[in-house]
Parts: sequence; structure tokens; C-alpha cells
Amino acid sequence: MHMRPLRLSLFALLLLAVLGLSQEAEAEEISLEYLVGYEIEDDVPQDVALSENYAYIVNWYNGLIILDVEDSTEISLVGSYEISEVRGLNISGNYAYLAAHEQGLVIVDIQDPSNPTLAGNYDSEGYTYDVVTSGNYAYVSNWGSGLDIIDIEDPSNLTLVGSYDAESFQDIAVSGNYVFVADEDNGLVILNIEDPSNPVLAGNYKPYIGDSPSIDTVHSVEVSENYAYVLASFMDLHVVNIEDPSNPTLVGSCNTSANPRSIVIARNYAYIADGSEGLAMVDIEDPSNPSLSGNYYASHDYESRGLAISENYVYVVYSGYEGNGELVIMESGFT
Repeated sequence: MHMRPLRLSLFALLLLAVLGLSQEAEAEEISLEYLVGYEIEDDVPQDVALSENYAYIVNWYNGLIILDVEDSTEISLVGSYEISEVRGLNISGNYAYLAAHEQGLVIVDIQDPSNPTLAGNYDSEGYTYDVVTSGNYAYVSNWGSGLDIIDIEDPSNLTLVGSYDAESFQDIAVSGNYVFVADEDNGLVILNIEDPSNPVLAGNYKPYIGDSPSIDTVHSVEVSENYAYVLASFMDLHVVNIEDPSNPTLVGSCNTSANPRSIVIARNYAYIADGSEGLAMVDIEDPSNPSLSGNYYASHDYESRGLAISENYVYVVYSGYEGNGELVIMESGFT
């Protein structure tokens, strides 16, 4: 797989300018500046995670690549690990935890980023979609079989601790004694994991489409303090109060105009990988009235799929319709 720094001309049509928007006189003013892009040929990036000076990107065809991003204006390839059909990842300590579709949970030792090696594998039923680690456990969502809780204390000897059966689990988030699941067919599902061997349903929020009995298709979820931020297809962002997990309630919502894929919360903003509309930024200072600040670096040829944030830097992976992709790094400024 050949990679080269992304030509600036590729993003000449993607609003290569510093954009500043102010909400109210007393509100923060935010700006985004394009810094650099890194092209990934013949692959479809799915997600990105950060640790120290490295960006870890998982791709559908060729697996994991590790990029040195210490100099945000000059990205270089450090190492790679070949594995197909990876959808999501989580970095914790010296390990990368990969949600590898038909291969389940794959753990890669990244202590030497130039030579990542297999540390362990747990083949879940169904198709593994996402993974989050907390303490000695990995929480793994699987399309067709639900949630697996896996003991990862010894990566070479992974053991199943508990499970919860479901059909359409996708992205997950963990906070305290709860797992928050983006269930494509059933909205936001909240599981109590106080006893990891016996996860039980705690609550459920169903995002109905208007006054119809149809439930909006849910893709992703992120949790911050007492709120779950849920991405869905019709009304893109739902802000849900989860202070009482048994009774999650809608607080506010906002339409971002595209097909949201993933979300990160930072400061008073929700950063959303918004498909063909690039990076969407939603002001959530008032959770009851989230407002779209803007869409940045949109392209008719690429869709944003995953993102990560470190300090004031935003890392977004895009996949192209012709089998190529790229990592784009932007700097956000607040005044």
C-alpha cells in the first residue's frame, strides 16, 4: 500500500480557509484551519484514534496503519498491521483493540509502533462493530449477537465474562457502570454493567421520526457528563438526559443535513463526522438548544467517517467513492 502526502490541490475545493463563526456576543468564537492531509491509496479508512505522537487508522482492506503526527504539518508512516475488514478501534496503553468484523476482537501490541504484532484474538459471534476498553474489560458490540464483555487482563488469553443478546448493536460508549449502545433498530440502549458477568437492560431511548411510529436509524453515541449525544439518520443529533438511566429523556436536537457517522465532544461543541458534508460542528453549550455552527471541508468525492481530537487539533478520516481515503488534520481556535 503506497502512501504519500496529500496534495493541497485536492482540498482546494474543500474550503481551504480559516473559518470563524460567533454565536452570540458573549459566546466563544471558533475557527478551523486546514493544516495537512495524508492520502491513503487503495483503501477505505473507517476510524482514527490518537496516542502520544501517533495517529492510528483502521482501514477496511489493509487493516491498521500508524502515522507519526508529532509535526502536524508533516505526517510520516511508521508501521502497519495487515488485517481486513476493521470497523473501529480503541487505544489503551501498549495495545490497539480492533473491532475486526468477522474476526472479532483483535488485540495488537503497539509498544514498538514500527513493528506492531498480534497479542490476542477473541472471535465473537456476529460481526464485530466497535470496542471500548475500561479497566480489565473490553466491551465489544457485534451486529447479530449483541454485547460481549471480555477480560483483557492477559491479552494472550482472552476470556468471555458476560454477554447481552441483541441484533443491531453498533457504536458504544462506556461511562461508570453503564454501557450506552447505538442500536440501529431500537435507538439508544443503556445496559447496567455493575456485574460484568450479567449485564442487564437499564433504559432505552427511542428517537421516533416526528409523530410517526417509525424509529430513526441510530449510528453512534458519545457520553459527556449527564448527557448522551446520539447520531441518527433523520434528525441527526439527539441530546438525551441520562441522569436517570432508567428514564432517558430528549433534551434537544439538531439537524446537520447529511449522514452522521461518529461524534466527539470537546469544550462546548460536538464534532461530527458528517459523511459528504465533512466535519460538522454543533454548539451544545445549551443542551436544550444545540445549534449547527457549520460544516467544514465537505466534498462530493469523499465522506468523513471517523474523527479524534487532541488539544486544539482535529483529525478526520475520509473515504473516497473510488477506493481511496485520507487523513485530514485541522486546528481549531477559540477566542
